[in-house]
Amino acid sequence: GEAPNVAIHLGGPVEPQRGFLIHSPDWGGAETLDVGTRWRLSATIDILKAIAAGQGPRRWVAALGYAGWGAGQLEEELQRHGWFTTPGDDSLLYDAHVDDRWARAFRAAGIDPALLSASSGTA
Repeated sequence: GEAPNVAIHLGGPVEPQRGFLIHSPDWGGAETLDVGTRWRLSATIDILKAIAAGQGPRRWVAALGYAGWGAGQLEEELQRHGWFTTPGDDSLLYDAHVDDRWARAFRAAGIDPALLSASSGTA
C-alpha cells in the first residue's frame, strides 16, 4: 500500500526527528496512548505501516517533534493566561485547513481574530 500525501506538522522543538500521530480511537498499537476519550496518540512505525496498508485509523494528523514543559510549568502558563484554550473539536482537528485552524478556533469561541492585536498596553 501507499500512504496518502498529507502535511506533516511541526509538533515542537523536542526530538524533531521523531513522528507522532494523533488519531481517531478506531486503531491502537502496543504503545498507543489515550488522549481523553476522543483521540489517541501513537508514535511507533506500526501506525504508519497500518495507514500504508489501508488498515490504520480512519482520521489522523501527523507531526514531527513535540513541546515539553517542566513540572508545573504548563499549569502556571495556563493560570497566567499564556494560552487560549477551546473545547476539543474533531472537525477543527481533522477537517480545518492548517492555515485556517487557529482562526476557526477563535471564531468558535466567539472571538473575531481580525480584532486581535500582537501588542498590549495597560489601563
